[in-house]
Amino acid sequence: MGIAKEALMQAQAQLWERIDTLAASLPQLSISRLAHEIDDLRRIAGEHGLAPVVEIAHRLESELALSRGGPTVASFLEAMRDAVGCDRLDAGATQAYLAAVNQRLYG
Repeated sequence: MGIAKEALMQAQAQLWERIDTLAASLPQLSISRLAHEIDDLRRIAGEHGLAPVVEIAHRLESELALSRGGPTVASFLEAMRDAVGCDRLDAGATQAYLAAVNQRLYG
């Protein structure tokens, strides 16, 4: 296995773990702490070329800026978790994940 592939797999494992921890901690987190954690996830994903995760995190940060929490955050985290393991990193994949979030939230 190449170094790049191994680094990507480590980043994916780290992202999955951090997303799961965030999801479990949602009731105790302030909006500002949550925003900081999401920014860290976005940065890690960006360093490894996980464009769908980056865009989902960016959209979630926008939602947090509007003080929308609760089920909104959980839906975004679920989509981010799914996107971490996605082999497709193009704009179409990103749009599919964002559409899934909208479907979960707004039907």
